[in-house]
Amino acid sequence: LDAGTSSGISSGTGFFLTADGCIATNYHILEGTTQIRVTLYDGTVLDAKLIGYRAEDDLAIIKVAGKNYPPVKIGDSNILKAGDIAIAIGNPSGADGGWSTTQGIISATNRIISVEEAAYFSELKMIQTDTPVNPGNSGGPLCNDAGEVIGIVTRKKTDYEGMGYAIPMNEAMLTLQAIMDGKIDGFVSSVSKSRPKIGVTGVEITKGEKFTLGEDEYTAPVPGFFVIEISPNTGAYGIVEIGDIICGVNG
Repeated sequence: LDAGTSSGISSGTGFFLTADGCIATNYHILEGTTQIRVTLYDGTVLDAKLIGYRAEDDLAIIKVAGKNYPPVKIGDSNILKAGDIAIAIGNPSGADGGWSTTQGIISATNRIISVEEAAYFSELKMIQTDTPVNPGNSGGPLCNDAGEVIGIVTRKKTDYEGMGYAIPMNEAMLTLQAIMDGKIDGFVSSVSKSRPKIGVTGVEITKGEKFTLGEDEYTAPVPGFFVIEISPNTGAYGIVEIGDIICGVNG
């Protein structure tokens, strides 16, 4: 699938969950999109609409018009163990490439991967695999040797070989079903745990130390953490100000 954004085209993969056109994929492919197009295996190109998503889980559902599409068979990711066969199907070359199938093994079944977003840190439970995957594989199926989908390819360590990550399908299906049912608000995910991000940058300062703010010079009245930058859309934004000295937390 290709998602058009203001900055270009984001390419990824998805797969049918239902015969009436609901497709599972990663949210990071679609973030900021203005148009979504799906190319089927036979070359048919269809417009799609975003049904819903959960950004913290990096999961989304899109839908194309029509019926009688071939839904995948869902496998049991809870029974996976290191050494099991893993097969990735997708479009790793993006819009200029074609379909590709790669094979490897499950390297680990419960890796915790930290993902930093604007306002929070998410810790995602992942399957690790050495199956060759690349950015265009994002959102595509990771299958077992019976062709059942056991995970959704989501991440890759680009500075290492053979370290790809997929969201386990058992947990992913709970989120995806909540999206399709329109019950994602207030949904308690088992894919990710989110922690708020304070979003301040600064330096340690001592009492009596001189510092400059704008064109004026001041003397620190207390020791603490001197705030020099605040990231937008984080916990401190609109509350803490540049030049504040944080000298305590929670009392």
